[in-house]
Amino acid sequence: MKRLLLLTVGLGLAWTLQDQSQVPVQPGFSPEEVTGPWNTLELASTDRSVIEEEGAYECFMTGIALLDNDNLNVTYSHRKNGKYMEEFYVAEKTDTPGRYTFDYYGKNYLTFVAVTKDFTIMDLENQKEGNPLIVVELH
Repeated sequence: MKRLLLLTVGLGLAWTLQDQSQVPVQPGFSPEEVTGPWNTLELASTDRSVIEEEGAYECFMTGIALLDNDNLNVTYSHRKNGKYMEEFYVAEKTDTPGRYTFDYYGKNYLTFVAVTKDFTIMDLENQKEGNPLIVVELH
């Protein structure tokens, strides 16, 4: 129940803010806090079809590694044609600590909204052809 509540709050914030520059970032964010193995617990989206079976964002984060240039190497397990495949994405740091960008079905903005030793909530906004898509992940 707590997971659902956290995810609902995160999605609600993302949906109401719509502008990525307005999505709240974890205060005092340090990339070392999010490195290591992770398990995806819940996904929510403004377009449910993208997180359903074999949707573009139906994926499970398995880990984050900090690169020498302070970018993040994010590992996801995606299901394609009924099989899971590991894929790696380099999330490039921005001027805002806790906010990154990467290309996947267009430009994506990744924001660490909440980070604790037990969980992290990530807001992902995709901008493709002017149509915003928001996915919130609880790990």
